[in-house]
Amino acid sequence: VKAISRTDAYRLDNLIVAFSNIGSFEAASARSIIKTGADIAIVFSPREEEMRISGRCRRQLTEKIHLGEDLFSEVEDTINGSAGGHDSAASANGKNMEREEIKIEMLDRLEEIFNSQVEEL
Repeated sequence: VKAISRTDAYRLDNLIVAFSNIGSFEAASARSIIKTGADIAIVFSPREEEMRISGRCRRQLTEKIHLGEDLFSEVEDTINGSAGGHDSAASANGKNMEREEIKIEMLDRLEEIFNSQVEEL
């Protein structure tokens, strides 16, 4: 419930992209956000010195995006860590930093992939 209440949502063409922040259980939180209607969910879990990020997307989107390769791998340098995953599930681990910087980078990349402008909801 906390992850859903802390969600920042964006429209990308006809998709809903949601970002949230939670202390733990980031993968389960991302799945819950997808179940509530988002098409792509990214959940940040800051620790003392590191940041864990988990992402999920609807299966139907895997024809257009591979979450691990197309989105998460793109932020490895930014977070000074490692990232990757599968077509509809991915994660990253890196230095604890301002999540807004990572979120903006991910939104920019999603605009490129889907050839559409992001609009905050």
